[in-house]
Amino acid sequence: MLFDIAFDVLKDNIKILPFLFLAYLLIEWLERHAEEHSVELVSRHRALGPVAGGVLGVIPQCGFSAATSNLYAGQLISRGTLLAVFLSTSDEMLPIMAASAAPAGLIVKILVYKMLCGIAIGLIVDAFERRHPANRPKVDLCEQEGCHCEEEEGIIRPAFFHSVKIFLFLLFTTFLVSLAVETVG
Repeated sequence: MLFDIAFDVLKDNIKILPFLFLAYLLIEWLERHAEEHSVELVSRHRALGPVAGGVLGVIPQCGFSAATSNLYAGQLISRGTLLAVFLSTSDEMLPIMAASAAPAGLIVKILVYKMLCGIAIGLIVDAFERRHPANRPKVDLCEQEGCHCEEEEGIIRPAFFHSVKIFLFLLFTTFLVSLAVETVG
């Protein structure tokens, strides 16, 4: 039983690793090369963030929510964009509905509803935050982790380090949850 759970958890979580790596690679690159420009660009076009997040969240892709969480922590996307992604993400819904032979029309309606809800909530949250700005500190991953990645010459090693660290956390957490579900029911 434990081997089966561990194998399933590893098989499911290994799919997330490339997305985590790409997200951390982007964060490292932006921190080193384009931070000022990208922050200015995102702040100028911030209103489109929830729309893009809602649309992209509907597309099944492992790790997209985790990647957007990292972008939010680095203040590269708004809270509304993060919520739009979370609300529209359908990675778990699609296999369950497909396995239960749900009609395609129903699946499409739910996806559109999730996307529109994500966009609407994201836009509302961003509008509220524009009127009542919160002082959200920027999270510097390397500083917070104490890994001294900023001293590295390139961005690949730090991105890999952070990706593996989060991957191991997700692996452990998913294993515990799966074990609890399998044991308790």
